[in-house]
Amino acid sequence: MFTSKDVREVIHHHVNLVVNDTETWEQSAAYRLDSHKAVRAFVKNHGLNFAVLYLHNDQQHEYLPDYVVRLDLPGERCRDAARQP
Repeated sequence: MFTSKDVREVIHHHVNLVVNDTETWEQSAAYRLDSHKAVRAFVKNHGLNFAVLYLHNDQQHEYLPDYVVRLDLPGERCRDAARQP
């Protein structure tokens, strides 16, 4: 990986490295996500443009989260949304 930015090795990330664009927040978030027992996988949302749509005052808005996280919760089956009928 070629970047001038700080990178950290992680286990539950799809490419095993997280590029940090901030000095502390992203390192802290990535560490907590990577070490949490309920996190199955996570990815930084940079360039993915994954958006959560919501309504506020009858107007549609988009929220772009910093990370997209797949959780493994007790009693929940992990399903691929793309395969749902």
